[in-house]
Amino acid sequence: MLVSVICTVKNGEQFIEETVESIRKQTLLDWEMLVVNDGSTDSTASLLAKLCEQDTRLRIIETTGVGRGRALNLAIEEARGIYIANIDADDPAHPERLERQYNLLEKRKDIACLVSGSVMLQGTSEVTWPTVGDAELTKITAETLFKRNPINHSSLFIRKSTLQKIGGYDEAREVLFDYELWLRLVTRGHLIYETSECLATKRLHAGQSYEKRKRLRYLMATRKLKRSFIQQTSQRFKYYIFANVSVLYGLLPQTLRYYIKKATIKI
Repeated sequence: MLVSVICTVKNGEQFIEETVESIRKQTLLDWEMLVVNDGSTDSTASLLAKLCEQDTRLRIIETTGVGRGRALNLAIEEARGIYIANIDADDPAHPERLERQYNLLEKRKDIACLVSGSVMLQGTSEVTWPTVGDAELTKITAETLFKRNPINHSSLFIRKSTLQKIGGYDEAREVLFDYELWLRLVTRGHLIYETSECLATKRLHAGQSYEKRKRLRYLMATRKLKRSFIQQTSQRFKYYIFANVSVLYGLLPQTLRYYIKKATIKI
């Protein structure tokens, strides 16, 4: 098995079918998809069961609600692929995503983790994919991550051996599982690169946990996470400023954040 696509979902009936279908339409055929249904109380389970009947490459792991970190690690433990590709339940993928990311990492054995540009989606809007062509690779450094988190979790493509080596996702966390993973990777010497091709989507909608929970608490958790890694560097003061500015940005209304991201993310 070349690629294991992992996805965790809780009450994702609105978008889960579209997301799974985007993997079923991939040009790379040697994949499996593991979806952890983490205690959904809506129709997610029945929708996934129907999809399983249509494609044996789809496997479902049912839990009573173990939390995002544990759910992600469960999928990794069950994965049979050489590579792990994450996709969030509401972010459909480009049909060539797996093939292009696989080919790039096969050429660059020094890269541990490859992410991609993304198309921003607002609410229930449908994706219009830009033309993909020659990829330009940009290194994502610790300094980049101290300033902001430019990585879309739904574009993650990483060697399973690398994830296992660093211990997978931090199950003790309640939020920021992806951001903590990026910081841990780069500060331990693993290379993260971003391809300029837009192979993933990032959907902003009112149902996301970030929007439903108290936003300030989430933003302060982000600041605390950054500072825990920044304090290990020699340029702490400069990076502390960036950590504080990101809190102010996060307090902006969702619609305004959407347009700022759309203007800055590679699309």
